[in-house]
Amino acid sequence: MKYLSSYQLQELDLYDFLSFDAEFGKTLQELHALVRRKQYLESISTENNEVNADLCFRGTPIKDLCLDFTLPGYPDYMMKPGDETV
Repeated sequence: MKYLSSYQLQELDLYDFLSFDAEFGKTLQELHALVRRKQYLESISTENNEVNADLCFRGTPIKDLCLDFTLPGYPDYMMKPGDETV
């Protein structure tokens, strides 16, 4: 994601969200930690089904969250273009 500053076009990273929406930033950090956990589990597991069954976000299985990777409130703005099927 990019924003326009008075000097240059800069990329926002995960931690920038904390400065303007602390709750959303915290949620993104939790999801990022979950992604890292999934990557780790995949690296040590031979069965992806085991990995996916074990992943929960705040007690809810990931598949039940119906994540769509769009900017909240702006469903036409993809957070990461090209990854619509993730």
